[in-house]
Amino acid sequence: MASGYRPASRHVLRFFRWYIRRHLRRHFAGVLLLGDLPELSEDRPAVVFSAHPSWWDPLVFMFLHEAAFGWRAQAGPIDAGQLAKFPIFGKLGLFGIEPGTTAGARDFLRCSREHFRQKGAVLWVTPQGRFADVRERPLGLAGGVEMLARREPEAVLVPLALEYCFWNERLPYVLAHFGEPVEASGMEAGLEAAMDRLAAAAQRRDEGAFRCLLRGKSGTGGVYDLRRGE
Repeated sequence: MASGYRPASRHVLRFFRWYIRRHLRRHFAGVLLLGDLPELSEDRPAVVFSAHPSWWDPLVFMFLHEAAFGWRAQAGPIDAGQLAKFPIFGKLGLFGIEPGTTAGARDFLRCSREHFRQKGAVLWVTPQGRFADVRERPLGLAGGVEMLARREPEAVLVPLALEYCFWNERLPYVLAHFGEPVEASGMEAGLEAAMDRLAAAAQRRDEGAFRCLLRGKSGTGGVYDLRRGE
C-alpha cells in the first residue's frame, strides 16, 4: 500500500544525518567528490537522478544532500513494502510507491509534485528502478522522472554518478560526481556521460583528483598495519 507524502521531520533528520556520517566513516575509507557540488538556485526545485549500484545509495544521497543543499527539503520514493517495514523512513522524507505499476507511477507524480511545493525542494531518485552495475549500458531509465519534469518545467535535472571502489586501503571509497544539468530528453545521455567521467577517474586511482567530503578509516588492517609502525 503506497503512502502519502509528508515533509521530513527536522528533528529526526538531524539525528539521522549524524548517524549516517558515523556509519559511512566506519564502513568506508572516505567519500570523495570528482568536480564540484552543484550550485542551484533555491527558487527552483531540483531532481538529482542516479543509477542504482548499491544498497548504500540512499544513505549516500542523504549525506550528499547535506553537503550540497543543507536544509533544503529532501525527499525520494521507496518501495511501499519497505516503508511499511521501516516507517522511520517516512520521517526522513521518503514516500512509498508500488514500483512497475500504473498506481505507482501516479503516486510518484503526485507525491513529487507535493514535495515541490516547498521552496527549493530536492528530489533524489534512481530511475532504473533496480540495482544495476555501473558498467551496464544502456541504462534503461524509466519514464517517470521525465514525465515529472514535463509537468514541472521549473525543476532542474542533475545527473549523479556513484561508484564504490577498493583502492589501496582495506575499506572501499565512495566516489561521486555531479554532471551538468540536462533537459528531460537528455537524461540518459547526461547520466551516462557523468558515469563515464567518474569511471575514468576511478581507474586512475588518484585520490588527489578528488575532493574529500568525509574521511573514514584508513589502513590495511591486521599484520599489514603493524609494519606501518616499523
